[in-house]
Amino acid sequence: MDRCPNCGRENPIAEANFCYYCGTSFRETPVEVTSQNALHLEESTQQTVTSTGKSFSTGRWLLCFVLLLIPVYGWFAFAIIMAISAFSPNSSKEQRAVSRAIFIFCIVFFVVMIASFFYLMQDPTYQEQFRQLWNSYGTTTGQ
Repeated sequence: MDRCPNCGRENPIAEANFCYYCGTSFRETPVEVTSQNALHLEESTQQTVTSTGKSFSTGRWLLCFVLLLIPVYGWFAFAIIMAISAFSPNSSKEQRAVSRAIFIFCIVFFVVMIASFFYLMQDPTYQEQFRQLWNSYGTTTGQ
């Protein structure tokens, strides 16, 4: 913690360049900006922008969730979009975190649905109902 030479207060921020209270510079000489320093600063700024990636707008998130209203194919399309967003290096950190959480939820949901289907199919009453439904489907489609 540095003491300000102007106001005498102790600065709460370690290794600060300016006093937190009065704004006095802690550096004795100002940093000279050269073309090489400016180029380095510009490159580091570009790297920061590209590393954060593009963020999903609210409209794009809503469009993804509208896909869930489409039977079967919408769920698969939603899962694929979440997988791409979850593991894409072009996605922002927040977008990857949310997409990974939703993608994991989708996987757990699919596994539970498949497991419950197979569990129910072990019961003879559900087997008979499924057989009747399957046969009625075959007669209504002309097979």
